[in-house]
Amino acid sequence: MVVLVMWGLVVVWGVAVEGKGSKTPDPCPGGTRTVSYGMVSCLPPAKDEDAKPDATCCAKVVELSNNPACLCACLTSPLARLVGINPIVALSIPKRCNLDSRPVGYQCAGGSVP
Repeated sequence: MVVLVMWGLVVVWGVAVEGKGSKTPDPCPGGTRTVSYGMVSCLPPAKDEDAKPDATCCAKVVELSNNPACLCACLTSPLARLVGINPIVALSIPKRCNLDSRPVGYQCAGGSVP
């Protein structure tokens, strides 16, 4: 419950700070912000490498497995930084979900998908 309340506050804050006026095309269908909000169940494993991703998180990661640029954009957005996501730890979520089709070696935020 606390995570949902915090996420709600972050959503409001994120609308104010997220990439307005950016000239780089958004790699996520529907927008990075929208995709990020849909990944709330991935918050604990995106912060802690010992946290096991749940089925909902893994399903979202499967959806993004063909678009690693979108996944990277979600992990490095101002909103992600605001909620304390560690991009290097988060990059290991596809492996922790046992996703065979993960984009191994894809570079993002100074790390790569294992």
